[in-house]
Amino acid sequence: MQPKDQPVTKSEMDASLRALEERFEGRLDALEQRLTDRIVEAMRETETKLLQAFYAFAEANNKRLNHLDGNVAIFLNRLGTVESRLLEIEKRLNIPPAA
Repeated sequence: MQPKDQPVTKSEMDASLRALEERFEGRLDALEQRLTDRIVEAMRETETKLLQAFYAFAEANNKRLNHLDGNVAIFLNRLGTVESRLLEIEKRLNIPPAA
C-alpha cells in the first residue's frame, strides 16, 4: 500500500474498483438467492393452504352428496311402496294398469 499522500495509479484504481465490484456482485447474488428462497417458500405455503382448503371443500361436498344419495334411495323405496299399494288397489277393483 502507498502512503496517503501518494497519488493512486490507474492500475491500482482499476484493481480496487474490480475488487469492490466483485464484492458488490457477491452480495447481490446472495441477496437474490435469499429473496428467491423466500418467494419459493411463500409459494409453497400458499399452495399448501389452497390444497387444504380444497380438500376441506371436497370432504364437505362429498358428505352432502352421500346424504343426497341416501335421501334419493329412501324416496325410491317409498315410491316403490306406493306403486305396490296402487297395484293392489287396481287388482281389487279390477282396473287394468296404465301403460
